[in-house]
Amino acid sequence: MKKLIIFFLTLILFFSCSFFHPLKEDNYTQTYSLPGTIPINDTLFCDYNKISNIDWLEYANWIINVYGEDSPECKRCIPISFNSADFGPCYINFFPEFWRYPALKELPVIGISQEQARQYSKWRSDRVFEHLLIELGKLRYNPNQTPDDCFTIERYYNGALDSLVIGGKLAYYPCYSLPTIEDRKVILKVSDSLYQKNYRYFDIKSYSDFQLKHPHVWCDINPCQNDTFYVPMIYNLNLQSWRPLLFHIRGNVAEWLDNDYYIAGGSWKDTYQSIMEKDTVFCDLPNNYTGFRNVCRWKKWNP
Repeated sequence: MKKLIIFFLTLILFFSCSFFHPLKEDNYTQTYSLPGTIPINDTLFCDYNKISNIDWLEYANWIINVYGEDSPECKRCIPISFNSADFGPCYINFFPEFWRYPALKELPVIGISQEQARQYSKWRSDRVFEHLLIELGKLRYNPNQTPDDCFTIERYYNGALDSLVIGGKLAYYPCYSLPTIEDRKVILKVSDSLYQKNYRYFDIKSYSDFQLKHPHVWCDINPCQNDTFYVPMIYNLNLQSWRPLLFHIRGNVAEWLDNDYYIAGGSWKDTYQSIMEKDTVFCDLPNNYTGFRNVCRWKKWNP
């Protein structure tokens, strides 16, 4: 019996060593899990869900801690506020500072301009790269960062942070951004294939029924039918790693693209037919039906 136990423990140890690759400087682009994303192909990663209110609060709190609450940087990161008139002709209960309300923390952030979404993407790239460097033992953490010495990718490569850098510099850094129209086409194809493969997850018998009921696309929501506005958003923390999904690529709230003044995917106020017929539309202002998600690529630093 003891020999059998030792045998199985040896097998477990063998397979653990075979399949687990510790994070190292020479393999980090293959082994580091880019936060919030799933791989689309060998070079492109995409957020599995839209950026939420709590994600934006994290960003705003960092800006406040580093730049100050009265700084121009802080004022530039505040989403626009709404009132009930912004959501249709009928009265609804709505929280003007939608993104700050605790009960709505996991819903998609709205009222964000395309430029604000780009600034968030840059900030996220800096924070993820900072975390990676610290995890690899390549950077000493500075807990008292200021506007003049806070970590950015540019300062890291240009030598402004050399007093904190340990050893040589990494060649590649994670670059989060808004998806381009071309990225969007690739993501849609992958998303549709994932839903076709995993439609039974929604307790639906056939994929054709799934398409008719389209439970993955939240749209055509009339606020006049409800006394409380609610933008649905799914975070499924129990989803198995072998069954990945890209949530709400269509519907829920539209998403900013990196192409100037374009959004994609439709939103809660659009019909299912209009969403499926036309994926991208013109948009030039922040509104109550558009949020965003990021894509990410590993990029080599080119000064």
